[in-house]
Amino acid sequence: MSVRVSSTQSPSKRQKVNKENDFVLPATPLATRAVTRPKSSVSSNETPLSTPGTPSLTFIASLAPKKHRTRYQNGYEVKPCTPSFKPYTVNNPGHARQKVFSFNGHKVLTRLDLLSKEEWNTLALRHGLLKEGQTLRDYQIEAANLVISRSDDLCVIAPTGAGKSLVWMLPLLAQESGISLVIVPFTSLGFQGEERCVYLQKYSTSDADLQSRHRNSPLECTFLHSGASDVQILEGIAKGRTKHVVYSCVEMLETPAVARVLHSESFREQLSAVYLDEAHTLHESTSWRPGYTRLHLLRKILGSDIPFVPLSATLPELYRKSIVIHAGLKPDYKIINLGNHRPELSMIVARMQHDANSFQDLAWVLPWNSTPDTILPTIIYSDNLDMLTEMFWWFHARLGAMRLPDSLVDLIHAGLSEEHQKTCTQDFINGRVKILLGSDKIGAGMDFPHVQVVVQYRCRDLTIVKLVQRCGRGARRKGCRAVGVVLVEKSMTGDDGELSVTSPKFEDAPLLDLLHTSDCLYHILDIHLENPPRYDEFGALIAHCVTRCSNCSSSLRLQQQLTWIMETFPQPEAKDTKSSSKPSSIPTKADQEKILEKLVVWRLEAWKDDWMVDWPLYGPDSLVSDSDLHEITKRAHNVSSVDILISFTHIPHAEQLAAPLFATLRRILYEVCGIPIPESSTPPMQVPPSTTTPRNSAAPSSSTVDLQFIHSDPTGMSTLHPLVTSTRAGKQKSQGKLAHGETVLTF
Repeated sequence: MSVRVSSTQSPSKRQKVNKENDFVLPATPLATRAVTRPKSSVSSNETPLSTPGTPSLTFIASLAPKKHRTRYQNGYEVKPCTPSFKPYTVNNPGHARQKVFSFNGHKVLTRLDLLSKEEWNTLALRHGLLKEGQTLRDYQIEAANLVISRSDDLCVIAPTGAGKSLVWMLPLLAQESGISLVIVPFTSLGFQGEERCVYLQKYSTSDADLQSRHRNSPLECTFLHSGASDVQILEGIAKGRTKHVVYSCVEMLETPAVARVLHSESFREQLSAVYLDEAHTLHESTSWRPGYTRLHLLRKILGSDIPFVPLSATLPELYRKSIVIHAGLKPDYKIINLGNHRPELSMIVARMQHDANSFQDLAWVLPWNSTPDTILPTIIYSDNLDMLTEMFWWFHARLGAMRLPDSLVDLIHAGLSEEHQKTCTQDFINGRVKILLGSDKIGAGMDFPHVQVVVQYRCRDLTIVKLVQRCGRGARRKGCRAVGVVLVEKSMTGDDGELSVTSPKFEDAPLLDLLHTSDCLYHILDIHLENPPRYDEFGALIAHCVTRCSNCSSSLRLQQQLTWIMETFPQPEAKDTKSSSKPSSIPTKADQEKILEKLVVWRLEAWKDDWMVDWPLYGPDSLVSDSDLHEITKRAHNVSSVDILISFTHIPHAEQLAAPLFATLRRILYEVCGIPIPESSTPPMQVPPSTTTPRNSAAPSSSTVDLQFIHSDPTGMSTLHPLVTSTRAGKQKSQGKLAHGETVLTF
């Protein structure tokens, strides 16, 4: 019997489609809603690592969503567009029809009995997850037992570098075959997971008998991405029958090709658990990565009986609530909360003293007396990709002026090709690159074992969660120590009274509390990130770090290296007794025009002599632009150091051009304005370290002063370095003063 469908039924149809999601989204943005902590049960295991949730804290509105955030893929900007398919659906209108993968003969995963600590350690050692003498941590064993029991969802909060990746590998060892689906926020984490698995397969165990016993069931890894998603790979995942870890980003899981795997019965019956790696990313990216808001559809396809395990080092209550709403986490989830306390990390919060575009507040990262061996492995984060690129060229020019290889610094962000990202990451790990500039692309989850310094350059649009994740990239090798330095721009300091914890505007209120507080920095982190309390060996509550933050220890504060310079040039003695007026030290407008003409001639000659042959694509304007020449002309009588020069110009090779430029300026000032400068005088900051007067030599002349300063690195070691600063004659020292622009930060 045919039934005619009237047009009045279309609204009900639309209503039915809209109700496909069993989880109702809130009417107001999550960040502005009142937060109530869901009742979460705690594992009944007697181990003290399973801590109950900390008392509920009142969170002020978190960082406002960025609706127009730029995204990149393979070096090109990706414009937001509506997908041509329905997420998590195999067949879509206008596309060729496909069938779901179907295989038989696989093992259906069922609930297993809990294993003891000794049994887990034996399995991990046999499959190469541990080395001889190592043992699993208690929280890893507890999480693995909860997964194989297949009873509840679980949230794992553990410090960065605490081995959270073992949580999705261990259950497969007990289940003998199965699939762990790991959702990662960045492709770099997927590639890193594949490389780690290759290492485990190569060095699984030294016992030949154990190797032969498990050769037919190795621990496999596959990262699903646009370059590795052909039919053979998808069939292998759906077929299973091995211990298989599958990494994927949320956008890849939504495609019709992967939907053939997700809807496959053989895949679901062998699925051990779904893991949301770096789960804090969901809350911070729902406004510009809609795939995270549709994760509940994946949960609906796979079924609620399969454990769902979010993992992160920073997952406060507000962030867990987002996972419940958007990803379908059961409200009665269990939680393992170890906090993110890492005693090997220190933190410094310092205010920027210079303009952000001058990058002078980063001079301490690369001191003038540096060598490739003395530069500490450093990561510098900035969320402004344009500023990050300018920062790269600033370090590039500084290395050139110091006659050091420019390959010691490199740049990585999502706007660069995947090939460059892989090469850059590997060079940094191998030590060929010492200073790595990056965005959130190398943020949460990336494993760089040797990093000793992590710098956050500017804090606009940052969150306290993202800051802790970035600082966690340091000291990931046993026995290492690292320091996280937060350079705060003037607009974020709150001195003007516009930004505060109670009135954060569009900034993250917990972050403002961290930046503005005079209390212990780690005490503030414990409050906002809901870290469990810590006790000393006598049972007393630890409220302050004492020695690990700049507010508690003065030894961690960034110190300034100061340089004495002349306030004005000395007035020459009048040579012409018939002159009726004394020459002025400030050029007139007519003098400035003459100075500009002579500077244009100097620029052309410098280009012909030193740049034209080696750099044919460079022109005179590429060395010093016309606008920079005008600015130099206006300040010709005050330009006496490199720091002053780069504070108002954009000369890409300022350090290399400074010496001839200053010499030319002195000559022009004498010719045009009658201001003679002694030929023996040397501009500040231009004396190379090799000219330092030896300790056992005679006292320096009156034209130089031998200074020393103490440079303390983050590991606590102190070194005495010589610093030669050019000055005027001894009789003129009383005329000098400390220039505001002549500062270099060290610690």
